[in-house]
Amino acid sequence: MISRRTILALSIISALVLQVLFLWMAPLITMLESDRLVDRIPTRFQVAYLDQPPPAPRKFVPGQQRALPPGKIESVVGEEPGLLPLEDSAAAPPVETPKLTERVAGNLEERSYDLEAEPERINKMDAKILEIARESARRDIDVVRRLVRPSPEVTLSASDLPALRSPGITPEAISLEPARLGAGLLAQVIPTGDETVGGAGSGDEKPDQESVAFQAAADTVEVLPALEKKIAEAPVLREREQLREETPFVLLDDLVEFRLETYVESPAVPGYFRLNIYPKKGSALETLPKDLTIILDGSRSMQHRKLELAARGIADALSFLRPQDRLNIYIFRDTVVPFREQFFPATPENIAAAQQYLRSLEAQGQTDFYNALQMLPGVESRPNQPSIVFVVSDGRPTLGIQDARTIINSTANDNALRKSIFTYGSGNTVDTYLMALLAYRNKGEAFVSPRIQDSQNDVKSWLLRLNDPLLADLRADFGGIMEEESFPRAVPDFFKDKPVVLYGRYTPGEKESFALRITGKAGDKEKEMIFRARFADAATGGREIAQGWAFEKAYYLIGEMSRRGESAETIGEIRALSRQYAIRTIYDE
Repeated sequence: MISRRTILALSIISALVLQVLFLWMAPLITMLESDRLVDRIPTRFQVAYLDQPPPAPRKFVPGQQRALPPGKIESVVGEEPGLLPLEDSAAAPPVETPKLTERVAGNLEERSYDLEAEPERINKMDAKILEIARESARRDIDVVRRLVRPSPEVTLSASDLPALRSPGITPEAISLEPARLGAGLLAQVIPTGDETVGGAGSGDEKPDQESVAFQAAADTVEVLPALEKKIAEAPVLREREQLREETPFVLLDDLVEFRLETYVESPAVPGYFRLNIYPKKGSALETLPKDLTIILDGSRSMQHRKLELAARGIADALSFLRPQDRLNIYIFRDTVVPFREQFFPATPENIAAAQQYLRSLEAQGQTDFYNALQMLPGVESRPNQPSIVFVVSDGRPTLGIQDARTIINSTANDNALRKSIFTYGSGNTVDTYLMALLAYRNKGEAFVSPRIQDSQNDVKSWLLRLNDPLLADLRADFGGIMEEESFPRAVPDFFKDKPVVLYGRYTPGEKESFALRITGKAGDKEKEMIFRARFADAATGGREIAQGWAFEKAYYLIGEMSRRGESAETIGEIRALSRQYAIRTIYDE
């Protein structure tokens, strides 16, 4: 029997023999087929490495000129600095070409195109070649140029949707871009090359809110003599006085300004109208006390910089609240944390405590957006007073229910238009579909700041526009003028710094007058606004009125699809509006 020591010794000897054998055979074994790519390599190169020193640089002697060698001038460029001899061309005799004029005149070719100016094409080229913002335009350059508006076109990624810009511009000041009316995030106007979209009377500037309620176009309506005008207005005044005596409401006609504008593209089709409602300058309209609910996203998805700037903007705006106002702040992450258990009055002490709380927030945790909105039905507001909900988030839930339509429908059904919900986001990561329709379905608007660094000022400006409510829970009666084509269907609350804008259609010839009755609540009082005018006396607008109506209808249809679900018929109707009125929506082909 072989002992263990013998087996160990044999094993070691065998291993050593095999190791020596492998080392001896290694040069003869091909581990990789070095020629397997021969067919794919069309040309082979052989590289040789030569160890040669570089040539010594040539020395240049100042004042010494060197004659050019025959050949190209590139042969001496870069060799050494120096001066090249120049030919005295001024002293050379001029070169004359015999019979140059006759030869040129005899070789003229017929042009295949004319050289007449095309103003429309030139205007478009000018707008594309040179766009200078008025604020940054240099005045000291003596060149021919034209100041134009910055281009509204921007390249977005496939997952992003258009967003609003220019927070300081009111809807009435924009005649070419109805996409900025309302929420403005799911539809926008396709820009054209013309500065005026169409229609007489569109003008360069929009009349401000202090202008008269009716301003007839000078080229279409004749000015009536004083006596005839008084006789023509008498039936309207009698009817208005009769309504004053019969209605149980407090009338606001003397405190509110109306501006009616119409646009008729063709007498064969219904026309369009736009009605702006805003307080008269110097009117003694009472500002209502309000209940303000702030819902702030404090999760990691907001990023610390976004949260910090938004919280600063809210803190700045709280300083403008009145003692009769009430507010509360809710910070949501994976759970909702209220600042106070219930509404508290906006006294200086409470405001200071709320501002200190906002400045101490940090972004952390996940985002349960659905859970943050589910607590709204339990927030008891004062009856018949404006109740405003301001939501700041990127609309990107990471926890709980994350489907946008479920969140929108659940919140809208529970709210039932009792509270006005306004939403705000910043940057290019905002879910505009969720934020825009959440606001639209609840009588509010959405706003997105394209630049995060603008968040503080934009949040403050947005809240200040909502600081002076005048009338809540508005209901409109258009007097039978195609109410199914009047938008928005849910009339938003009336604010001092946020006019109400209504769009609709009418049939020229059938309807000569326009009548509108708006009722609303102001605490324990019911208030009413009655407006009546003849369409012929209204100001004449341009095609932007038709585009604004189409924009509002497209937004309404998108909101209905979020409630009922998408259908081929509704999508086809939206796309037809997009093609006919030159607006762009999220359902474009």
